[in-house]
Amino acid sequence: MEERGEEMKGIEVFTPENLEEAISIRASEQAVPLAGGTDLMVKYRRPSGMLPDFKSNVILLGKLSELRFVKEREEAGKAFIEIGALTTFSELLKSEIIPKYVKEVIGEIAAPGIRNMATIGGNICNASPAGDTLVPLYCLNAVLTLVGPDGKRKVKIEEFIKGPGKTELGQDELLISVSFEKIDFTSTFYRKVGTRRANALSKVSFMGLAIKNPAHSGRSGYSSHSVSADGVGKGKPGKKISDLRIAFGAVAPTVVRSRENEEALLEVLNEKGGKGKGNGGENGSHNAGRIIEKIKERSVYLYSDLITPIDDQRSRAAYRKEVSLSLLKEFIVELCK
Repeated sequence: MEERGEEMKGIEVFTPENLEEAISIRASEQAVPLAGGTDLMVKYRRPSGMLPDFKSNVILLGKLSELRFVKEREEAGKAFIEIGALTTFSELLKSEIIPKYVKEVIGEIAAPGIRNMATIGGNICNASPAGDTLVPLYCLNAVLTLVGPDGKRKVKIEEFIKGPGKTELGQDELLISVSFEKIDFTSTFYRKVGTRRANALSKVSFMGLAIKNPAHSGRSGYSSHSVSADGVGKGKPGKKISDLRIAFGAVAPTVVRSRENEEALLEVLNEKGGKGKGNGGENGSHNAGRIIEKIKERSVYLYSDLITPIDDQRSRAAYRKEVSLSLLKEFIVELCK
C-alpha cells in the first residue's frame, strides 16, 4: 500500500509501491509527480530549514523500479532504444546501449551528484527551453509513452512540449518511457554554451546529426540511411548526405527544429557539396571555399527567423542568436569536409 507522508500546509505526500498504485493516486489526487526532484525542489524551495512550498499533493515515484531501465527492441525491422522515465542520467552514462552522441550531452549536465538523482523523465516533463536532453531527443524524433486510468498513449516529443513548463501530460497521467530509433550517424556535433563548463544552465545548445554516404565521405563501415516519414526525408542513392537533423535549445519557447529547413539545406548540400573539389591548386580551394560560404549563408537565412531568444539573467538575446547561427555555420563547415 502507498505511504502517506507528513502534511505541508495541508499538502499530502504519497509514496506508491508500484506503477498501478501510482496511476491510481495520480488520477484520484491529481498529485504532482516527483522523481529525482532536481528541478521541482528548486522551483518550490523556501528558506533554509523550511519545507518546500508545493501547491498541491505530491507523489514520490522513487520506488517504481519498473520505470528504471534502458533496453533495445525491434519494430518494423528497425532497432529502437527505450528508456524508463525514472532512469537517472548517471545510469544512462553507464549504459552500453546509449549512443555516444547522447552521452556527450548527458555528460555535460550539472555535476555527478545531480546526475545521480535527475531523471530523463523529469527533464522532459519540466519542459524548460534549456532542458539539456530535449535537443537530442528532438533530433531523434523521440516518442513518449504516457499512461493513465484509460491506458497508454504515445506522443511525439514536439507535440508533448507546448511551451516553457507546459506539456500535454494529463492531470491523471504519468510519463513512463521515451523511445527513439537507434541510428549510427557518421557526423555528430554538439555544443553547450554556458557561463562555465559544469553546473551551468544553457545559454544556447546546438546539435547537428548527419549521415554521409561512404562514396562521398571517405569513411567505411557505414551504410546509407533512408529516413522514415517521421524524419527529415529519404536520401537518394548517390547523394553526399542522406540524413540531416538540426536542433537548437534555449533560443525559443521550445526546442527549435524544422524538418522543412533540413530538407532545403540537405538539397543545397547535395547539389553544391561536391562542386569545386578535384580541380587542384588554388582555384579548386577557392571555389570550394566560395561554395561553403554560400551554403553557410543559406543556412543562416533558413534559421534566422526561427531563433527568437530572450534577455534574461543568464544571457542577452542578441548574443544567443549570434552564437546559435555561428554554431550552425560551424556544423555546415564540418559537413563540407
